[in-house]
Amino acid sequence: MSHFATKPILSIVVICFNMQREAQRTLYTLSSKFQQNVSESDYQIIVIDNGSSEPLESKMVEAFGYNFEYHYFDTDSPSPTQAINHGVGLATGRYVGCIVD
Repeated sequence: MSHFATKPILSIVVICFNMQREAQRTLYTLSSKFQQNVSESDYQIIVIDNGSSEPLESKMVEAFGYNFEYHYFDTDSPSPTQAINHGVGLATGRYVGCIVD
């Protein structure tokens, strides 16, 4: 669900797997609190949990800003490819980048 009044310029798809502590650090670096000269409305962060046995909590992800959204991708595959494709399909930005954490 998009919280944007206008289309963001950039969508960043972040794929993670069983990395609760590390994912929080990565997401913080993508937040508007850490970035310079951007606002939450400029970019979208789509976090895809790639079948973790200990999934991230959506509230934790969404606490970084209204431009953050969380999705659990139920899979047994160790490859992030399907999760990346799923995240790119959710992207609304003009440009899309991917991070495999």
